[in-house]
Amino acid sequence: MHLSPNQIADIQNGKAVATILSSPNPSDIFVFGAVYVRTKPVAYLQLMRDVNRFNKLSGYLGAGEFSKSPTMEDMAGLSLDHDDIKDLKNCRPGNCEVQLPEESMEAARASVNWNSPDVAEQVNDLAKRRIIRLLEDYQYNGDRALGTYRDKRDPLPVAEQFRSLLGRVELFPQYLPELNRYLLDYPDSMPDGTQDFFYWEKVNFGLKATIRLNHGVIYRAPGLERRVYVLAIKQLYATHYFQAALDLGNREATIEKEIHAELVAESSPAAGFDSYWHSQRSQKVGEQFGFTEDAWKVVQLGNFSPDCFGPVAEYASRNLKSEELQAVNEYISNNPQVRGAAIYLHFDNLIGDFQHNSDFDYLFSHLLQNAQHALADYNRLHADERLRRVLTLITLGASLHAVQDFYSHSDWIHNDFNETDVKMVRLPSGELRAPTWFEFRSRHDQPDKWPFQVRSGIYPPTSGALNTRTHMNHDNSRLMFTEYENPGQPLRPQAEYHNAGPVPARGDDASDLAHQQRGNHSDGSQCRVGQED
Repeated sequence: MHLSPNQIADIQNGKAVATILSSPNPSDIFVFGAVYVRTKPVAYLQLMRDVNRFNKLSGYLGAGEFSKSPTMEDMAGLSLDHDDIKDLKNCRPGNCEVQLPEESMEAARASVNWNSPDVAEQVNDLAKRRIIRLLEDYQYNGDRALGTYRDKRDPLPVAEQFRSLLGRVELFPQYLPELNRYLLDYPDSMPDGTQDFFYWEKVNFGLKATIRLNHGVIYRAPGLERRVYVLAIKQLYATHYFQAALDLGNREATIEKEIHAELVAESSPAAGFDSYWHSQRSQKVGEQFGFTEDAWKVVQLGNFSPDCFGPVAEYASRNLKSEELQAVNEYISNNPQVRGAAIYLHFDNLIGDFQHNSDFDYLFSHLLQNAQHALADYNRLHADERLRRVLTLITLGASLHAVQDFYSHSDWIHNDFNETDVKMVRLPSGELRAPTWFEFRSRHDQPDKWPFQVRSGIYPPTSGALNTRTHMNHDNSRLMFTEYENPGQPLRPQAEYHNAGPVPARGDDASDLAHQQRGNHSDGSQCRVGQED
């Protein structure tokens, strides 16, 4: 991790700094943040140790700490969502929408009467008993109790995933060897003065509410010139998204202030939501063209607006505070044309209306024209230069969203372009990307005569239809959206809809991820799309 001089200066001046760190595995996320806090370490640790405070935070649906001898009463506010309960009924090894070991799936099939009117109570009771059993087993046997997730085709041993994740955090063995050893060897190798606590939390991450079981460790690093207090949160289990996770917060006492730094490391095949991919691509565009950090962040804001005001507003707004959500709803109600326009910034096949390549070409050409007209209108506003620049950047971000969605929500990358006269493009990184729409159109100016018909995901999803947005999506992590548009039907792996093109997704992690990355135009191709379109 290398902070820039400006970031170090910001921290010293009391500003909060956060940055995403590089990761050798695209499914892992490493985030670092630091800020000065005027308080004593003991007061900070008491606050962070207070699990009940989570119940007051936006995005948390519940949290509770386990007593020394865990009981069902410790989980009084814990319950699975209706969709999770429904999904559990059909859970089988290799095909389950809830992250579970095989023995938990078997327990659900054997002990729950799925035809009973109190099926929800039965499932929640079983879930709590399984959580207590897991926690007690972990407190006695350590990581050996964490088992193996069997919800996907390939078994995933949780302990191995955590060891792999921790092994990529270089500062642990170097600066915190005792804590590193304890996190791996628990309940053995406990450093002197260390305190353990265990808690559950139910968090709304934006798509599915996720239940997590965590092991908290309060640790003081010995033998250092300054007093360093560490709070480590190790995830033992999660119903969705996160295969393994570690949250490290430390307090370093200085003469005048206390510095609080956090490193969050998480690993999951679904750790990146749609807005994450859009945000990363927009940042790359801004950086390539020399935008300042403030400028490309405004582009990111504009890039998010189609999701916020468009058809997925119900998802995008879930983590907003109540007053923020009220403001968004008031704006939408007072400006219905904004929502109407935002719907068309997704490049989805709205209700199956796009039947020809010329339909997509029409949207591309009008997207460019409308963006140009908007920028011209800004120049006629009676406003200062700063406001016009902000409006320009927001418009750029929203336009990029539409372009990004075309490549993410269509079968464009399913075509083998090397069989045409417009070949795949090799990036500086050595990876290949598909040519852009405009690159292909520059050689073939009549889209309806192209050797392939482009198809985009139908939105809203229609029951029984092929090529819905669910099927066609490339910007959810590893193609793992639930096939919710066919209620009562067996769930089908989404990768089967992407088993096409030069990099087909075959249902295994490696091929699914490679297919997704091709669809999201990794590295330089993201910037190329922004440059040309």
